[in-house]
Amino acid sequence: GPVLVSIAGGVRTAALRRWLPDLPLVRAMPNRAALVGAGITALFASADVGREARELAEQVLTSVGRCVWVGEEALIDVVTAVSGSGPAYFFLLAEQLAAAGRALGLDAATAQLLATETLFGAGQLAHADPNLAEQRAAVASKGGTTEAALKVLHEGGLAALIDAAVQAAARRGAAMADEFGSP
Repeated sequence: GPVLVSIAGGVRTAALRRWLPDLPLVRAMPNRAALVGAGITALFASADVGREARELAEQVLTSVGRCVWVGEEALIDVVTAVSGSGPAYFFLLAEQLAAAGRALGLDAATAQLLATETLFGAGQLAHADPNLAEQRAAVASKGGTTEAALKVLHEGGLAALIDAAVQAAARRGAAMADEFGSP
């Protein structure tokens, strides 16, 4: 039978069940990369949703990328903060790389191309080998340019900023769900 797959951010299962109480319901959080078939979607279904309904939802969403299941609905807010909002974080980094390149003398088109192709290539490398620490270390030669730049990022508190940003997004996702309300 039919399965309702909701990609409505900030709308919990309980709220959706007010309108469609009898349909199996799967919440999904895809990201923007789904537009080019390279997305990642997290799925959540309550215990009353059967295997066939789960498989159907996953089959539909794997058409736009990979899928992962989370065991608690509250984790959809975390997924939203990490991968739903995540492309914007990478785009911001690429924007800043291009701006820095322009500030150091590159023309705008070259700086943009270097930043976007670097973003694309880094994504391909991470996809091929998801050990991100090893990937980073492979680029950073001891005493080299990358090590100097990474030192500045670490000392500037990049890790704390990213952690705070993801926490803020997760809190906002939960607050949106609370604002929308559930029975």
